[in-house]
Amino acid sequence: MTTEGPQFAPEGWEQQSYQPDRTSEVTGDYLLPPMPPPPPNNSRTPIIIGIVAIIVLLAVAGAGWIVWSRISGVEGSPTAGSLASDMPTLSPTRGTRPVNLPAGAVQCEAVTGAQGEFTRSARGNESTSCPFAEEARIAYARSGAASESPRTVTVYSPVTKKLYDMSCRQTGPGPLVTCTGGNDAVVYLF
Repeated sequence: MTTEGPQFAPEGWEQQSYQPDRTSEVTGDYLLPPMPPPPPNNSRTPIIIGIVAIIVLLAVAGAGWIVWSRISGVEGSPTAGSLASDMPTLSPTRGTRPVNLPAGAVQCEAVTGAQGEFTRSARGNESTSCPFAEEARIAYARSGAASESPRTVTVYSPVTKKLYDMSCRQTGPGPLVTCTGGNDAVVYLF
């Protein structure tokens, strides 16, 4: 059955037309969910990254220094020099025997306590100072036990403020070690 004419909805029904939500009827743009606000401009971020990078570099450098000093047996900076009074003492060996120094040797006053098996030093000639002899005692003691085999140690001179290589070896009965080198220096350790 066809009915001509307007059609009416049953009573109680309202006719609704679907219209999408629009921000503007002119443009036809649909509403989008609200955008989150942009992150705040934190100007401290590069500073924090820089500080963390410096800390990491210092940690790596410190670890490298520790590894290098253990491998080479060096404590402290060799270019900065060392004063004997600033150096820690090593424990002395008990039962050291008396030593007869060669003629012309001048015994030096100990600036530190015993260094390994060595409690004193002497300068062997006029080219050698007692502060240098004491530094040689400390350097040789740190390099290991006395040996008849020559061993080269680097010694800081408090007088010239330079480093010198000294060849040291046990030369006599008892704990006598003779070191030669530098600028014609002769040092006796005992």
